[in-house]
Amino acid sequence: MEPIVKEQVWGDWSGRLDPERYLHNDIYLSREILEDERQRIFHRVWIFCAHESEMAGPGSYVTTTVAGTPILLIRGEEGEIRAFLNICPHRGAMMVRRPAGEARSLTCLFHRWSFSTAGECLSVPQPAGFEEVGLDRSQFGLRPVRVATKLGFIFVTLNDEADPLEDYLGDVLETVEDVLTPQPMEVFHYHRIVIPSNWKLWAATNLELYHVWLHSLNRATSLQAQNWLQRRPLCYPNGHTAFEPARHEYAKRKLGTRDLTLPNLGPNEARLAHVFPDFLINIRSSSMRLDRVTPLDPDRVMVEFRGLALKGEPESDRKRRIKEYNEFWGPFGRNLPEDAIAIVEQMKAMRAGALKHSLCAREDGDTPATSDEPMRHFHREWSRLMGRPASEPFVGGREETERLLSATAGAAI
Repeated sequence: MEPIVKEQVWGDWSGRLDPERYLHNDIYLSREILEDERQRIFHRVWIFCAHESEMAGPGSYVTTTVAGTPILLIRGEEGEIRAFLNICPHRGAMMVRRPAGEARSLTCLFHRWSFSTAGECLSVPQPAGFEEVGLDRSQFGLRPVRVATKLGFIFVTLNDEADPLEDYLGDVLETVEDVLTPQPMEVFHYHRIVIPSNWKLWAATNLELYHVWLHSLNRATSLQAQNWLQRRPLCYPNGHTAFEPARHEYAKRKLGTRDLTLPNLGPNEARLAHVFPDFLINIRSSSMRLDRVTPLDPDRVMVEFRGLALKGEPESDRKRRIKEYNEFWGPFGRNLPEDAIAIVEQMKAMRAGALKHSLCAREDGDTPATSDEPMRHFHREWSRLMGRPASEPFVGGREETERLLSATAGAAI
């Protein structure tokens, strides 16, 4: 049997490995790639934006962006959640400038046009001037954006032709659904960070569990657990991934037992699901972390973190949940800063241009959890939507690109 690696040339795996097993580092550095990602990925698929608990009552709203486009999420008088472009149809001014709040109507600061929570134009100063050219208020509504919810998660898409959210997600949330459905949940923690690195490098920290070796606390609590390295990745259509449940060993680090759990979790249990391209659900017994990733520049990414817990729980449970959440995932916790440092160091070296390719070549071996298959699965979908392979994104023109895509295409497991 021939070896997989035919010849060793430092940093360049072209023609020496299957193209699925390496990534060209230009995909992290190129502004052309980022603009293509915004149009071909973030404009086309469903993007997680918020949790329903952040918009509790009529008129409550959240503002955000998708691929640079300003979005307004608002709960109507009857309780329904709507999404609009956060843009006044008159001269394009930003309608709502606060990140969140409540409003019974919406008024543009520029010319004082006002709108209902259903997006209808309520008033226009001196309307007669528009009537003379055949326009009236009925033509001035806010531009609606498709919005849908699943398990309390609010998604939007800028693509009017996108498949329904249920079809896009498929079964990727099946490993966390039983945790989210028995009792209402709410966001109890929010913070965000801007990291000088590429957004896909952050996604990779959640897709390749081989980086467990990065975290001193995980080396003590995850690697000590009997089944942690044996849990298998579960790859779904549309680039989504989850992992089989596992348990951590907190007691061996004298951290006690995580017996304050979320519904249907055992003590010390962990679960993880990643929705392509940018949404992570990460569970550790007592709390749930939601990541949302927004590319800002090729070498700058904003990551928003939400902590999710049981709504209306006893104060003593909430205090303990906050403590255990912050221990790992808070702004000064152990794991998140280490993840950020790792991808900042990757980006520093990539900017120098000395390393052409990054490896994505690990197989199951005797530790399925550390396989690179989730990363390969992510980049198959990335390559399909981008119309260029992640291994050679600028090589050979369209014909060669299509040949490489065909060679690396793989059906979802």
